[in-house]
This record gives sequence, structure tokens and C-alpha cells, in this order.
Amino acid sequence: MKSHEPNFIVRKLLPLLPEAFREGKNPYVFVLVCSLIGNMLIYAVVNPYANGTLYPLLYSAALLTLIVLASFRCITIHLSIHLATFLGVLHALYGVYQTGGIYSPQLAWSLVFPLTPFFVISRLSGYLWLLVTLGLQAAMAWLTRHNWIFRKVELMAGDANVSALTFVTLTIFLLIVPVLYVLMSRDAMLERQRQNEELTRQRLALEQIFKLREQFISTISHELRTPMNAIMGFTALLTEHYQGQAAVHKILKHSQQSAEHLMTVINDILDYSQLHSGRLSAHAEVFELRELVRYAFELFTLRLQDSEVQYDCHIADDVPQWVETDRHRLMQVLVNLLGNAIKFTPKGHVHLKVEKTSAGVMFSVHDTGIGIAQEHKANIFKRYSQANETIQHRFGGNGLGLSISQKLVEWLGGRMDFDSTLHVGSKFWFELPLQECEAQHKVLLPKQTALQSEVGDWRFLIVDDHKVNRLLAKQVLLKAWPSCTIVEAEDGAQALERLQSEAVDVVLMDMVMPVMDGTEATREIRRQGLGGEHVVVIGLTANVNPADLEAFRSAGLDGLVLKPFQANALTGLVDGLLKQLPR
Repeated sequence: MKSHEPNFIVRKLLPLLPEAFREGKNPYVFVLVCSLIGNMLIYAVVNPYANGTLYPLLYSAALLTLIVLASFRCITIHLSIHLATFLGVLHALYGVYQTGGIYSPQLAWSLVFPLTPFFVISRLSGYLWLLVTLGLQAAMAWLTRHNWIFRKVELMAGDANVSALTFVTLTIFLLIVPVLYVLMSRDAMLERQRQNEELTRQRLALEQIFKLREQFISTISHELRTPMNAIMGFTALLTEHYQGQAAVHKILKHSQQSAEHLMTVINDILDYSQLHSGRLSAHAEVFELRELVRYAFELFTLRLQDSEVQYDCHIADDVPQWVETDRHRLMQVLVNLLGNAIKFTPKGHVHLKVEKTSAGVMFSVHDTGIGIAQEHKANIFKRYSQANETIQHRFGGNGLGLSISQKLVEWLGGRMDFDSTLHVGSKFWFELPLQECEAQHKVLLPKQTALQSEVGDWRFLIVDDHKVNRLLAKQVLLKAWPSCTIVEAEDGAQALERLQSEAVDVVLMDMVMPVMDGTEATREIRRQGLGGEHVVVIGLTANVNPADLEAFRSAGLDGLVLKPFQANALTGLVDGLLKQLPR
């Protein structure tokens, strides 16, 4: 590869030049002007005409002055070039007038006037000075033809020397300027190449950092969600088991709320990372809107049992029953707004309202909580920001929830805003362009209702490399289906061995496992027809990477539940799929 450094001459000259002439094409301009000054000094010595010494010296002094002004940045380099060219035109005009008009050899100087502006400043500048040059030549021709140049020019002994000097100098200048331009172009090209290579290196470095960041977040998320699955799952089972013992139940409830808060932080960081990188993908589906709203609302019922908050929900009669959008993201926004309202409302009421509008459906959460001061409202939707530091100290939180919610609403094609008064309360609302759709097969949302498939000798296979997670899933299944049979496998390869020798009704398949992961194992189950003709495969994973989840679904899943899961979410999904199996 060629060197990116300027050519040898320029490299040697740069330290000697004024600072203003060290960048870009400016070194060549400096060399050219110095050459012109030297030429004028020679003219002052050999010129035999009247004022032949004075005017070249004056022009040299003017060029030197322009160099000084440009060196101290009193004027720009481009302006100094225009001024030098203008003074050159005046100097040439006088010389041509003195030496024969259109017949004067000094008229050849007009050939070089457009070159420097053309090559150094811009093509337009060169064309404009070309018009000036042509005008000068035409004027000399007209004046000479009409005898406006009155002085009779007589050849003198020095004319030959001046003419020779003129043509030699012009020949050299006509060669030097394009050569300098070629050198400037080469240096500019090499500089652009260097910059492009530097930008390429930076882009590759950023891509690598981005890739490592995504991998880190995905790995950390999986590693955090996996133990959180056991913590939250067993805490929920214990909370339900000790419902009648107030002291134990209170402690377990605090543990459960702390775990939920930690999961909120984990999910917010992951979601914000995906939104920021543009990797959040849409999974639009048709579902029952009313059922989703009620489920989001009921998630907080248990938390508010012993509180002083009146908690209610109203869904207008004209709200569409079936809609199409990303159900999971809509659920996330509703849960976020309801959770915020409850957190900042020690007493009073929290009211969820859903109503139809001309543009779609409006969701609003109104509370009588602490409210937001006017000067802090501008920060509410900013990332990592809350109303003020006191709020964070009193109520906790990472300041990502509302920022993510607003971006999710915009991502779903809607808009979000709020009204709030300090010490009175807040109303957060968002509107989505949801319209009535044709009824589809019912999307089962987990509910704490009686299972319709409770009676039956169902057979389950739990596939997970973590023993504690297998134990949790086993406890949840045995509680819902006491007479069921449960077998276990530590990885996908063991699961295939089990299914080759016995039939099961439902497989709970983890995704990330050693030996053979869940995606490959599910694909093999479907390809080989293992486990029976109607085996149900449900993904149960802590991996939340959209691309990985899509590949997992495409392998042949009948359903997917993310860890940490709620027991009723898993049993509700399993129940709905079991009801569809032939008996």
C-alpha cells in the first residue's frame, strides 16, 4: 500500500511554513506565490520600460503583504488568491498597454490568471477568472485596432530579453500549476484514503464492541433470569402455601416484591438495549383486548390487598374485542404504567380506563399519588431519569420504565403523554391505532381459574440442565395435575433418548443446554416423530434474544414461556394445549 504521507518536498517544507499554510492545498499556494514574487524581482531588474522596475516591485510587495495577512489569519487563503489575481490583472493590463496592446508578449500572462483559482479554490472561480481574462484580451484587441493605444512602441535592446523571460516564465508556470495540482490531488486522495481506512477501523471496532455488548447483555440476562426463575417460582409456591400464616406470608410477600423489582430492572435494561440497537422485532397477533387488559390489571390485585389504595378498571362497551398488535409489548406498557401508579400512590386510588377513540383505542392510568412538579415534567420520559433524586431515594427504580414504555408505544404506531399535578396525582395515557379484527383462536392468558384438564394421567417430560429449575417445574405440574407422571432429562440428547422409548403428552424444553440445545432437540422431535403422534412441545427458556426465540419457535414449538415464569402462566398454557389432545 502506498504511503499516506505528503510528497517529499512538501514534507520538508511544512515545518518551515506559517501555520496557516500547512493544511490541505495551502503549502502549494505558498510555493506558487513565492515563485511569482521571485519572478517579479527578476522583471524589476531586466525590464527596460518606464516604470518597469517600480510596478513589479509594488506587485511583489502586495503579494508579500497578502502572505503575511493570510499567515496571521487576518484574511482567508481563498480571499488572498482572489486579491493576488486581481492585482496581477491590473499589473498585466498596465504592462500590455505599455508594450503594444494586443501585440504585446506580456498579454500571455493572462493565460495563468484562471489557473490558480481553478485548481486551488474551485472550478467556478477558475471559470469566472477565465471570463475576466478573455475580456482583457478582447479589450486590448479593440483598443489596439481603434488606435486607443496612442504611444508608438519602438523596439529596444532589452525587448528580446523581456519577451524571452516572459515566455520561459509562462511555460514554466503553465507546467508547474498542473503539476502542483496533481500533487495536491494525490495528497488529498491519500488523505481521504487514510480517513476512510481509519473510519473503517473505527466502524469494525464499534461493530465488535456492539457485538460483544449484545452478547454480554444476552448472557448476563440469561444467567440472571435462570436463578431468578427458581427464586420467584419457589417464593410464589411458598406464599400460596403459607397463605393462612400472617407473619410468614408477610415475609414471603416482601421477598416476592423484591424479586419482582429485580426482574423489572433486568427486563428494562434488556429492552432498552434492544430498542437502542434497533433489534427489537414485532410479533403482531390477533388477540382479545379485553382479556389482556383484565389480566394486566389483575397482576397487582394481590399486592394491593392490604393497602389503602382503591384499585379499579373500566373498559368501555365499544372497545374492540379482537385486535391485532404485539400483545406482549402492549402488556408490558400496561404493567409498567400500573406498577408506577401503584408505587407512587401510598393511598387514594389507581384507576385503569380503556376507551375507543376516532384513531383507535385510548389507555389511561389515573392515580392520586405524589404527582410531578412542573419543573420536572420535561425529564419524565428521559432514560435513567426520574422527577428528582428524592423520588429515587424514596421509591427506588432505574428511570428506564417510562422511557421504554414511550418508545414501545411509538414503535407500535401510537403516542404517549401525561398530565400531573404535584401532591394531587398523575394521569398517564397512550393511544394505539387498534381496530376491530375477525375473531381468531383464543390466545390463552394465564388465569387463576380451575384447570379443565386437571383429571387425567398426563405424562410430562421436563428438559433442563439446571436441577433446581426442573424441581420447580415438577412442583408446579404436580400441584396442577397430582396424578401426572413426570420424567426428566438434563439436555436435548437425553430427551431424545427418553422419547425413543416412551410416549409423553407434553415436553417442557429449555433452550440453552450443553450437548444438544432445545432448538435442535425440538427440531429432531418433529423430524423423527418422537414422543407420540400428538406430543406437545413447550419452550421454557431464560433466553430473550429475539432471533434465538424465533429460531426456537420455528423448530416446532406449540407454545413458549419465558423464565422466570408464573405458575399460573405455565399451567394455563399447558391446560389449553392438553384440552386439544385426543383422549
